Amino acid sequence: MGHKKIKNKEKITSLTLAKALKLLEKISEENMVGVTELARKLKMNKAIVYRFLSTFKQMGFVKQEPHSKKYSLTLKLFELGSKVLSELNLIDEAHPVMQKISEATKETVHLAVMDGEEVVYIDKVDSPQTLRMYSRIGKRAPAYCTGLGKVLLAWSSPSVIDKVSKHLRKFTENTNTDPLILQRELHLVRERGYAVDNEEYEKGICCVAAPIRDINGEVVAALSISGPNFRFNEERIEEYKNLVVASAKEISERMGFYNNVNRVGGKNL
Repeated sequence: MGHKKIKNKEKITSLTLAKALKLLEKISEENMVGVTELARKLKMNKAIVYRFLSTFKQMGFVKQEPHSKKYSLTLKLFELGSKVLSELNLIDEAHPVMQKISEATKETVHLAVMDGEEVVYIDKVDSPQTLRMYSRIGKRAPAYCTGLGKVLLAWSSPSVIDKVSKHLRKFTENTNTDPLILQRELHLVRERGYAVDNEEYEKGICCVAAPIRDINGEVVAALSISGPNFRFNEERIEEYKNLVVASAKEISERMGFYNNVNRVGGKNL
């Protein structure tokens, strides 16, 4: 009986969501449209349409014209869509470069973006070697103790850094949990243009990462080379550091960013 109730509830939720999405689609087609007209065209109850519109308005998805009381879409959906398109474009531009890095190093290469206080892997090229870092696209990781995360955190707003600094916990014996040390390290990452993870998130795994910039010079993603610590000696880290920085620069240029003097609009990056 309980299982049947859950199924019915899920069905009602799905139908409600479908109606809400149809409503947004219809507003996009009509541009400016009123409650009565929407209810008639979608064959929906007027009170339900009004409730949906009130919620969309509160969330910033639609706006209401003061005099006619008609509704139209805001740019919020465009902003969400643009973010997705931006990430898809980023992957398209980054993947060939990532493949070249993996072929040259025989190590795993990751592409990640910041989401809240964590990093999310959005693309990867696996190492062909038996002993390698295991990961998956969509995986999340803390920002403060991964190479990718430290790069993205280094160019994040002070408020994001402050939030992250309040939730530092140990993953390995090398994980830093001191906010002051994190601040100094992020400053160093900005100065050097790359970050290193020395078994700070996963024991036995090291990583070197660098920032990727968009056409405006904003850091939108990070690129990394990862592998077992026994293959990441000082000489190899130096080699990989140069490679990942150059490769991140190549992807940035593919994204429309050109910066030969490391400055944008007169400001140091």
